[in-house]
Amino acid sequence: MERLPLRSEYTAVEMAIHCARYALARPFCEGRCVLDIACGEGYGTELMARWGATSVTGADIDPDTVETCTSLFPERRFVRCAAEDAAGVLEPGSFDLIVSLETMEHVEDLDRYFAALEALRAPGGGVVITCPNDGWYNRRRTVTNEFHLRELDFAQFREAVAGAFPDARIAFQTGSVASGFLNAAPGVEGEGDGTSYHAMLDALAPLEGVAVPPQGGDMPPSPETASYFVAFVDLPAPGATFAGFQLPMEALRMVRHFARHDADLQAAKTQISRLKTAREADRERIARSKDSVERYREQIRKLQEARAADRTRLLDARAALERSKEALARSQEQVRTLRGARPPAAE
Repeated sequence: MERLPLRSEYTAVEMAIHCARYALARPFCEGRCVLDIACGEGYGTELMARWGATSVTGADIDPDTVETCTSLFPERRFVRCAAEDAAGVLEPGSFDLIVSLETMEHVEDLDRYFAALEALRAPGGGVVITCPNDGWYNRRRTVTNEFHLRELDFAQFREAVAGAFPDARIAFQTGSVASGFLNAAPGVEGEGDGTSYHAMLDALAPLEGVAVPPQGGDMPPSPETASYFVAFVDLPAPGATFAGFQLPMEALRMVRHFARHDADLQAAKTQISRLKTAREADRERIARSKDSVERYREQIRKLQEARAADRTRLLDARAALERSKEALARSQEQVRTLRGARPPAAE
């Protein structure tokens, strides 16, 4: 979640994404002195003032953004400072509630950032912190956010916040996409006709409702699949909060359609995984068979070599036998010759 340009054309999805974060702070605004760290163009600062805060100060690092905030919401106070330096610009211990949404992934020095929050909150004050689940958004490593200096999973987020506020009571939540039914007016005048985010702030309506627990087949969320992580420092965790907009019933049919396709896709992925496992097993069997064939071939080669050696020895033996026969024939011939040349015996 990056800055919401309030003068640009209104998009309900983007408005809901941003307002869902600030809805986390709404239960705590009444009667408090609030600091909105990294306030962007100030819409959240304005909302928290409307939600009953005694005063709200917005702080942002970008001078042009602070100038825009001041022109859009002249009744609010805005200051320019980095989140890590806020304690040197604002009065320490003067805020009953500090709201820092999607900030910690941007700061260079996380220790100084947390130290500034601790220095600025009043005794008994609380802090609301959120952090995006970049691990989900970047899970395929095809999209990265150039403005984020670190990427935290839920365990790392918990560890960082708990380490920064070791003596505090901290409650954690996750934020995710929701599905349900919204009871509200059938539409807002001007929606979709070029109306800006700034103009649509007045159309935001408070919600009352219940959160229904998901079931297994509804793809229940987990920290790994959440959109963002939330920490309430020295604040009671509120019940479920929500920011959304009405859709025609056709959208539910589309959701079910996509859900079926997703189930089919998951089944296909499972089947592919099984086929890959079977293929690897086949490859191993083929490799073992090739080894066996090679061993058999080696045995055959050795047998052929032994056969050739035996044949050579046989041929050598036959040649020796022929030579022996020839020698015997010559000997016999010599004997006959000698017998024929012997003188007759005397009478």
